[in-house]
Amino acid sequence: MKGGHGMRFWTAVHLKIQLPLMVLMVIVAWVLRRVLKNKEERVRMIPFQIVAAVIAVLEIVKQVKSLSDGYDLWHLPLHVCSIITFLLPVVAFYRGRYQQSLRGVAAAFTAGLIVLMLVYPNGIYSDSALLGTFQSFGYFHITVFHFLAVFAGFLIFALDLHTPQPRSDMKAACAVMLCYCAVASVVANVLKINFHNFYRCILDPIEQLRLWFCAHLGAFGGQALYVFLFSLVNVSGVLLCYGIYCLLCRAKQRFSRQQQATLSDDEKVLTAAGEILKEHQAAFEELAK
Repeated sequence: MKGGHGMRFWTAVHLKIQLPLMVLMVIVAWVLRRVLKNKEERVRMIPFQIVAAVIAVLEIVKQVKSLSDGYDLWHLPLHVCSIITFLLPVVAFYRGRYQQSLRGVAAAFTAGLIVLMLVYPNGIYSDSALLGTFQSFGYFHITVFHFLAVFAGFLIFALDLHTPQPRSDMKAACAVMLCYCAVASVVANVLKINFHNFYRCILDPIEQLRLWFCAHLGAFGGQALYVFLFSLVNVSGVLLCYGIYCLLCRAKQRFSRQQQATLSDDEKVLTAAGEILKEHQAAFEELAK
């Protein structure tokens, strides 16, 4: 959205619409895990590929529609979520050397989006966007895209589409975020368009800090310091969210091992019971003779 939404992190509309939808996505991802857990990766990738393809189509339609209307520079794919827009289709269909690294980056950025959606959904889209989802394509795109991106993150986790490799994943995620910050911050300040808060911040306390920098260091120096610090915050944020993702993956693996151990114990019990039944059957056969 073009404007900020103040310091209201959640609204009643977000609670009524977004929260139930996110719970539903978790349930659907869990059901898909149950259905596809024993399938080969090619099959498990299908739901993710469908989501990625829909995201790509939505972006193409948005760009074509904007071009036909004279093109709004706000539609330049320089928002932080634009990384996800281009990354997910590549991850869905790419099978080359950097496949696992790209999946790690996708896991990190979708995890970041999920955390942001849980903490500050009002900074992503307003009440009017949620309520007007089916009233304009702009609102439709912003809401549906973010929900699909969140669902893609759930699928990466639930369907075991990526095995965390912290060192290489974190390097790749940092590189992508730094490249994004370098490009988006320059374009935002040249065009005076607030891509990802690089021109000004929608959070008032941080905006006041930016203005203080500019007042004491000059317009250029203050803005440069703000962009530098904000870029560091972005890199730290994506690494933090990737860390949360890794912890959840470890918990999932531990739970799976416990389940397998329980199944093994059950199999041992059933085997022992079967042996006892065979012994009793043999004894009955002897008595029958």
